[in-house]
Amino acid sequence: MWFLNSWFFGFRYRKLPFIIDNICQTFQSDCREEVKKDVDGITSKYPAILTRLKLKDAKERMHATYIPVVGNPVTLRQPIFTAQEVEKIKTNRITYFIVLGLLLFFESVLYSLMGSKFIPKGIRKLFMGSAELVFGFAFALIFVAALHYAFKNLWTFLEAKHIIEINKLDRKELKRFYPNLVLSLLFLVANTYTGYIRAMIVEPASTSSSGFIDKIHGPLLVLSILVTFVVAFVMALLEKDIAEKSEKYRIYRNWYKQQKERKVYNTLIRDMLQSCNETIRLKIEKYWNLMKDIQRMAGREYDEKHTGLYNELRNRIESNQINLSEIDDQTYRYFQPVAATCLALFTYGVVSDPMMPKTLSEFSSVRLKIKKV
Repeated sequence: MWFLNSWFFGFRYRKLPFIIDNICQTFQSDCREEVKKDVDGITSKYPAILTRLKLKDAKERMHATYIPVVGNPVTLRQPIFTAQEVEKIKTNRITYFIVLGLLLFFESVLYSLMGSKFIPKGIRKLFMGSAELVFGFAFALIFVAALHYAFKNLWTFLEAKHIIEINKLDRKELKRFYPNLVLSLLFLVANTYTGYIRAMIVEPASTSSSGFIDKIHGPLLVLSILVTFVVAFVMALLEKDIAEKSEKYRIYRNWYKQQKERKVYNTLIRDMLQSCNETIRLKIEKYWNLMKDIQRMAGREYDEKHTGLYNELRNRIESNQINLSEIDDQTYRYFQPVAATCLALFTYGVVSDPMMPKTLSEFSSVRLKIKKV
């Protein structure tokens, strides 16, 4: 059936030699309309994706500013941490919480030993030993919280002092840190004294008549206090590193999250572009081959009145005056009557339509812009 139809149309075209140009333009127009329809379907979600990408830009700008303890806000250039530094931060955080848990447990046990001296006997019997544990945990929590506050503000003060000295800022900027520094020092002194009192209460040597126990009472007392503060000091060192990088790390994590989500959207756009290009290629190939069949049956590729224009096109291509991979609008419009003789011109007439939805030049440039981020 296709052969008979082709033969019939071919016979008609031989009888009407001046309509080849119109036939070819019709094929090009039909191809363009099919491409528009298919591409519009492929890119239907593109506006929503583009909106989400713009929101990613806004979120990055919103969280890209780091405010030091002293001085003006600073815009960080990402990535501010290497993969090795990120792993170190994660390790320090895990270690910090382990040490914090051990300190809390250790202090809870020590303070629970004091429970019998402060909790009435009736309450201890009523709760069957759990009262001492609650008492110990409550005091340990206060102790650990006070240490955390003291060390954190101490490091903040030292960091502010360092920034002021390095950047030669007004030393008056340091005044606002003095109240927290004084309070931190008071907490450290109070915790040290509390540890001493606790050791005196718990330490059995305080009521012992043994000479040996009396001799080691002092060292044990010091050791009881030092164990707590050695663990607390380790926690403080870890907290110093975490405090210095915590805000920057939050900014980095936000940036990294936005990049991961941006990569997903970028992949969707890349797949859309590939689908569009493949659709355009297949449609053009289909209509080009069909048009060539019609031209062969008609015995000509163009109308006789365009012979001069066709010869000019051939000459300019052979002399490299026309780059077929970079056809522009002016060149296409000039040679449009013989566009059916050159695949590059035929393709340009399809893909350069200003009504083409979100394709090629605009679509490609958006994807490439996103790729560079």
